Amino acid sequence: MSQIILFSLLLLKTSLGLENKPITLYASLFIENIHSFDWSNGDFESTVELLLTSESSETSQTFELSTIDAQTEPHPFSDVAFDSHKIQVLGEMRWVVRAGGDVVTSKQRSVFKVTINDQRVRLTSNCRFSTWRYPFEKHTCSIRVVSPRHTAAQLTLQWSKTSSPIRIVSNRLLTPSGAEIQDLTPVSCSYDSVYSITSGGSKTARHSCLEARFIARRPMRQFIVRFVIPSLLIPFLLWISFFVIRSNPTLRFFIISSAAFLVSILFAVMIFLQNSHNKYLELARKSDWTREESRRRYERRAGTKVAQMKLIGNGNGEKNGSAHEQEPLTASYDRVIFNAFRSNADKFSLYSARWDILGRSLLLPAYFLTIFLYFLWNLILYDEKTYKKLNIFIERL
Repeated sequence: MSQIILFSLLLLKTSLGLENKPITLYASLFIENIHSFDWSNGDFESTVELLLTSESSETSQTFELSTIDAQTEPHPFSDVAFDSHKIQVLGEMRWVVRAGGDVVTSKQRSVFKVTINDQRVRLTSNCRFSTWRYPFEKHTCSIRVVSPRHTAAQLTLQWSKTSSPIRIVSNRLLTPSGAEIQDLTPVSCSYDSVYSITSGGSKTARHSCLEARFIARRPMRQFIVRFVIPSLLIPFLLWISFFVIRSNPTLRFFIISSAAFLVSILFAVMIFLQNSHNKYLELARKSDWTREESRRRYERRAGTKVAQMKLIGNGNGEKNGSAHEQEPLTASYDRVIFNAFRSNADKFSLYSARWDILGRSLLLPAYFLTIFLYFLWNLILYDEKTYKKLNIFIERL
């Protein structure tokens, strides 16, 4: 019977709004740096300082706060924590406590009224990165402050009433390692936690939280230095930068090793052709040393070729001898070797010139066209509305 009466009184108290007023803590966040973005694991590191102020010290100078005994009841400041999977406290936690206007030590905080709590920490927070639009992607990340042990009806977290509750205390935030930070905004939020699960369902409680939300982008200069400039220097290896799956080491090793093997073969062929071209060029310029060296190898072949030439008829069905017998100058070994080497050198020079013109006229425009289409496609997909419309159009096709 007594339990029913107590339960009825509790319901009446709740309906009439006679429940205890929640304690409100005001937060100010000082960010020193945000760095070490790990795109594969989906986390980043930050060094911040959190300043918590009680409701009374925010609104007046008397620093009045309902007394809480730390030995019998958890202190509200001790319940506030960062929602990060790795927290490293830097230095000591600082308390400001007052009794009748006098500041006392933190050891006496269970007796006197605690008004301000200050702590400096290094955080490793989670952030879901989507890298398929690189380098045009943007990631919304946040540094979150929660109160896991007190519900929103008991403890409420709010940003400080100052104009800038989130302050940047270091210029390193403007150029962090691996990302650019934009649109740093304070956000008040809440979340539900399950504290009881029964056969009939589950019971949840709502907690208060704060978020320092920002947008992280990878700098375009990093993309240009890593991909565009190397692809400009080596256009025929452009496909490696775009199509290598960086999370697959086996595929990377296979593609890079095969590409290195093909490039080595290509350089070997180029060296061989260059040496051959130099040799033919020296022969065409009548280099005595080169001609004497090559003459021993090609003299017999040229003589055999002259001896096996077919006779040319005189129009009456008779064969009056070979063409070289009619023209003695063209039948000499020197003339035959010189004409053969000069024709080969001219042919090789012609092929080289054609390939050079073709490469100069097509390779560079093809490269810039590929880059243009790549950037244009990503800029089209950058807008989510355009991306959805494009998907609908493709499905209709």
